[in-house]
This record gives sequence, structure tokens and C-alpha cells, in this order.
Amino acid sequence: MGRTFTCSFLGALGLLSFVFTGTSAQTRCLDEKAAAEAGPVLVGAFTKQCAADGSYETTQCHGSTGYCYCARPDTGEVFQETAYRAWQGPQHDCTSYWSTGLQTRCLDEKAAAEAGPMLVGAFTKQCAADGSYETTQCHGSTGYCYCARPDTGEVFQETAYRAWQGPQHDCASYWTGQGLSLTDAEPTLATGLEWLNMNVVQPRPTNSE
Repeated sequence: MGRTFTCSFLGALGLLSFVFTGTSAQTRCLDEKAAAEAGPVLVGAFTKQCAADGSYETTQCHGSTGYCYCARPDTGEVFQETAYRAWQGPQHDCTSYWSTGLQTRCLDEKAAAEAGPMLVGAFTKQCAADGSYETTQCHGSTGYCYCARPDTGEVFQETAYRAWQGPQHDCASYWTGQGLSLTDAEPTLATGLEWLNMNVVQPRPTNSE
């Protein structure tokens, strides 16, 4: 009793995805790096590189695989489609890809959904004129709408409302204050395509519905 231990999973922080609440992007990378360095060295672990200001480098290289990727400076998320061998050099401008390259994601997802088999209850995200995700996303099968991130299309389940009720939040700006406090929602009755591609949860019914 009263003893503390260093958990072995700390050394694998580079392989896991963590949600931070109340922590600025400038310290997230440094916190992850410090935790990884404090734990045991794991073969193949991917420790993200930090910029001088503490944010994530927009180019992230994996020492074990030799691959580099463009990445988001606020979360460290890497874009798999930008992968390249370090000796080959990048095919994209990683300093801006995280903000401009994302604008094709929604259109790519939409095209893939339209080209595939029609699934009952599938949730295809709506795209804005510039190719980014609409900040208001409505599910035609359930009748629910949500505020969403324009860069990833991830919806905020706490903002769910029936389309006929109208929104309770300003979806155009809601996402700007939520980027570092998202939590993964549990899947309920979502279809395989809906949960795998869209990461959306249908709100649980209440007595008033």
C-alpha cells in the first residue's frame, strides 16, 4: 500500500491515441514525449517529435519503419496517405497539408460511399463547397443532427437534436472550443459502415421522446 509503479504501457504512447482535456496543444506533445522517455524502451514505439513551441512537428518520422508523414500540429495525428521514405523526400508540403489537404477528405469519403453498396442506416457526411465537412451533419435515417468538426467530420454527440427541433448550439463555431476535450463515444445500434467510417453514436432515447 502507498507504493507507486511505472506502468509499462507508458513506453508505447506513440502507438496509442490519447484524449487530453484542458491541456493546450503546446504541451500535449511535450507531455507525451516525457511520458515515453520515462517508461521502458519498446521496440517499434513511435514517439512524436515536438516543435520549438511545444506543438507537434508537421512532419513526423518513425525511426523504426523509416517512413515519414505529414501531421497535424495540434494533435500529432499523421496522414497515412502522405507516407514516404525519409530518403525519398515528401510529396506534399507538410507545413500546410494539415489545413489544406483535409479539404479533400469529405469528398473522398462521399465518393467511396456512393461507389459502394447501399447500406440501410449508413451515415454519409455532407461536404461544404470547399470540400471540407459541413459543421452541421444530419443523419437521414435517424433524423438527428449534430455539430461537427470541419476538418475531420467527427460529430459532437452532446449536440444531438432532432432536425425539426432546431440546433441548441452554433455549429459554425462550436467545434473551435471542443478540439481538446473530445471523448470516444460508445457504439450502440450503428451499422458497421456508420461506426467504422463515421464514428457516430445515436443518442439514447429519453422518456420525453
